[in-house]
Amino acid sequence: MAFSLLTKKIAYIIHGLGISSNQFGAVYKKCGKDVRKTIKYFSNSAFFSKSKKLQHILHTAKKHNIDLFSIADSQYPPSLNHIHHMAPLLFYKGKNIIGPQPKVAVVGTRCASAYGKRAAAYFGRQLSMRDITVVSGMAAGIDCCAQKAALAEKGGSIGVLGAGIGYVYPPANRSLYREILDRGGLLSEYIPFSVPKKRNFPQRNRLISGLCLGVVIIESKSRGGALITANLALEQGKEVFAVPGSIFSKNSRGTNRLIQQGAKLVSRIDDVLEEICALAGK
Repeated sequence: MAFSLLTKKIAYIIHGLGISSNQFGAVYKKCGKDVRKTIKYFSNSAFFSKSKKLQHILHTAKKHNIDLFSIADSQYPPSLNHIHHMAPLLFYKGKNIIGPQPKVAVVGTRCASAYGKRAAAYFGRQLSMRDITVVSGMAAGIDCCAQKAALAEKGGSIGVLGAGIGYVYPPANRSLYREILDRGGLLSEYIPFSVPKKRNFPQRNRLISGLCLGVVIIESKSRGGALITANLALEQGKEVFAVPGSIFSKNSRGTNRLIQQGAKLVSRIDDVLEEICALAGK
């Protein structure tokens, strides 16, 4: 597994020099999205290859078959190049489904009801049957149910992690972790095997929505990660769909409010497809 020279230099800037992704992204935009100019801004040093931390990251990635690519590489998802707080460097492991095929996020509460789990499995499977990759955050509840169902069909699923690839979180999702490596993929901006931090989860949501044409919200309380993803999707100009729920359920307060605010109410797969297929040119 070979990593490009520019990607190694970006890895050195971020993980060797300690430049944040936000700082790098700001300079990248100022430099007209010219990768070489951005690298030169931060470091003219030819000694990046001697960084022990960088060598450790590259060795770990190669040892565990984890790909590493950056905004300088052709496999970097074009849609992520246009979001706020871009991720200049990404780690990926699994099947090659991060490419141009249509993607839709399915997200929701960890404390899902039987209704929510059934809806998540329905939309996950139906999207994947139509060769649309389902993207989610590998969390318990809605995420997990949607991704398991998607992995049974041809579209597969991508899990965007709040930890480094190799660190299974939550531990209860170990079997899903193995399945997604066989029939889908894992994506993270964090160093392999790094532990999750609380701030990582809302931060990674921008990548979930950024990868996708639209986001389906299934069960969300008044506050939570799913609503953060919905708001990020709106900022990014993506479609936001919401599955209605019981007026008596706390799990439906967030989704029902999204519908009041203009999110598209969806109760069957065709409600999603008529918007997504138009965006994908199908």
